[in-house]
Amino acid sequence: MMHNELRDKISSGKKAVGTFLEIGSTSMVECLALGGFDYIIIDTEHGPLRRRASWSLCAQAGGAI
Repeated sequence: MMHNELRDKISSGKKAVGTFLEIGSTSMVECLALGGFDYIIIDTEHGPLRRRASWSLCAQAGGAI
């Protein structure tokens, strides 16, 4: 099982910092992941992204951290 650093941070009373992503760019998600954000919400409701595109963005973010 993977260690959930975000859950640990919130449980210990620390603040978590994140952002919404509506741009379907793997470069953008990589920059956000490397930029120190605790989480990134990939918005597929209000932007042009669809489920298949969000999968590749998740894979890119996971590879950047």
